[in-house]
Amino acid sequence: FKLSYYNEYKSYLSCKMERKIYPVSEDCDEVTVDEVIQEIGSKVNIKMFLLASIGMLVSPVGVYGSYIMEFVSFIPDIHCISDRCSEKAKELTSDTVKLADLICNDTVGLQHDIDYIFDSNRTTIAIDFDLICSKEKLSLLRSFYFVGGAIALPLCSFFMDLIGRRKLSLIGGTIITSATVWAVFCTSYLQLVIVRILQGMGNYLGYAAGFVWIMEFVPETLRVVYTLWSMLLWAIGMINMSFITYLISDWRLVFVAISIIYILSYVPLLFLPNSPRHLRSAGKVRQSKKVLKKYAQIANVELDYDLDKVNLVLDHKVETEALNFMDMIKVLIKHKVVVVEGCILFWAWFVLGLLYYGIAYGWSEFGDSPYLNYSYQGISEIVAYLLMAVLSKFLGRRFSLIVLFMGTTVLFPIGIINWIWTDVWNLTRLVSHGALILQTAAFGLTYLYTGEVAPTSHRGLAMSLCNTMSLLSSFMGPFLGLIKSDKVRLSLCTFMAATVAFLAFHMPETKEEVIPELAMDVSQRRRNQGLNKFSGAFRFNVNKSNRGARSNIT
Repeated sequence: FKLSYYNEYKSYLSCKMERKIYPVSEDCDEVTVDEVIQEIGSKVNIKMFLLASIGMLVSPVGVYGSYIMEFVSFIPDIHCISDRCSEKAKELTSDTVKLADLICNDTVGLQHDIDYIFDSNRTTIAIDFDLICSKEKLSLLRSFYFVGGAIALPLCSFFMDLIGRRKLSLIGGTIITSATVWAVFCTSYLQLVIVRILQGMGNYLGYAAGFVWIMEFVPETLRVVYTLWSMLLWAIGMINMSFITYLISDWRLVFVAISIIYILSYVPLLFLPNSPRHLRSAGKVRQSKKVLKKYAQIANVELDYDLDKVNLVLDHKVETEALNFMDMIKVLIKHKVVVVEGCILFWAWFVLGLLYYGIAYGWSEFGDSPYLNYSYQGISEIVAYLLMAVLSKFLGRRFSLIVLFMGTTVLFPIGIINWIWTDVWNLTRLVSHGALILQTAAFGLTYLYTGEVAPTSHRGLAMSLCNTMSLLSSFMGPFLGLIKSDKVRLSLCTFMAATVAFLAFHMPETKEEVIPELAMDVSQRRRNQGLNKFSGAFRFNVNKSNRGARSNIT
C-alpha cells in the first residue's frame, strides 16, 4: 500500500512540474481549484482586493457586537448635591471604594436627586434598568455574548459545509441585525440577555463563515496579507464604534445606528459568489468553474487553458478515507504526542481569552470616558497586528509566541506598583496598554499557529476544541474586573502568562515547515526538530534550506 501511494504521489509531482511548463497536456488534463486561484491572484490586484474587502466587512462590524455594552451600560460619574453626600465622599480613604459603591450601601442611605445626581447627559442601561448597584448583572450582559458564540460554534462547523459560506454568513448577519433592532425596544433585563445571546450567535456565524470565504477566495501565497488586513479592519471598527457612540447620547439610538451599519455591511454579500472550493467539494463543478472564470475576468487574467476542457479537482493526491470520531480517538491514544501538544494549545487559548477580554473589558474602569479608552485600544490593536506580522516573519511562530507571553509576564508585575500620575493615568493603566498589545498579537498568531500544529486528520477537532476553550475563558474574562485588588488580579494574570510561555518551549516550530497530514507526521516533526521527548524541548533543529541543511540550537 505504501509503495502504491508513493507511486501515485510521484505521478502527482510529475504532473505538477509538467503543469508549470505546459499548463494542460494530454497526460495531465486536470487542475485544482487552488492552482486556478493562485494563477488568477498571484499578484495583488486592486479589483480583487476590493472584492475581498467587501467580504471582509463582517470583520469591522463584528466588533460592535463584542463591545457595544461597554458604551451603552456604563456607570456614570456621581456628583454630590447635599452636604451629607459630600461629607461621606470625603471619608473615602480607599482607592478601591468609589462613590458609586457608597450610594449602594443601604446603611448610608443616600438618595438620588436629594443627595446626589448622575453627572452625565447620556442615557445608559445601567440607569434605565436600575443596575447601578448590580455590577454582576452588567458583567453578565457582556459575557452572555460568548454564550451565544458557544451555541453557534458547533452549528457553524456543520452548516458551513452544508449550505455554503456565503449563505451562512448572511444568516448570521440576519440574526445579529434582528437582535440589535430588538434591543431598541427592550423593556426588561431578561430581554437584554436574550439579545446578547442572539448577537453572539449571529456575530460568530457571520464572521466565521465570512472569514473562511475570504481565505478560500485568495491564493495561498497572499493569505497572510489578507488575514492581516482583516485584523486591521477589526481594530479600525473599534475606533469607528467609539466615534459613533460618542456622537449619539441615547443608547437606544446607538442600537438603531448599529443596525443600519449591519444592514449596509451584510447586504453586499448577496452579490458575491459562493466559494469555488466549496462548490467543487459539493460536486457543483460547473458552478465552480463559472465563479473561477468570473474571478479571472475581474482580475483581467487570461488563463493558459480552457477551464471548460479540463478536469477541475480539489487535490491531485490520492484522497484518504475520512476518519470518524472513534477512529480519531483511537489514533490519539496511539500517538499521545498529538494529545500533549493539543493540551498545550487548549491552555494557551484559555489564557488568551481570559487575559484579552479581562484587559479589554476593564478599560472603562480607568476613570476616563469609554470612548477615549476604546479608541486607544483600537490603535493599540493596529500596532499589535503589525507586530505579529513582523515577529512571525523574523522569529517564526513558536519563538514569537514565547516572546509575546514572556513580555506579558514581565509587564503585569510592574503594574502592581501603585504609581499614580493623574486622575486618569497611572502605571497600571500604562502596563495594561502594553499587555493588551502583546496579547492581541498573540491572539492573531495563535489562530495561525494552531492550524499549522494540528494534523489535517484532526485539525477540525483541534480548532473546535480550542475555540470552545477560548469561549469559556472569554465568558469569564469580564469578571476579572470584579477583583478589586490590583495586586491579586495582576499576580493571577502573571502566573497564567508565564505558564503559556514555559509550555511553548515544548512546542514545534511550524514556519516554512510541511503541515502534517496524519498524527504520525506530528511525531516525525518532533524527531526532526529534536523534540521527540518533552524533556529535550530546548534543543531543536531549524531547516536552513529546502535541501535539508540544519543548524542545532541549544
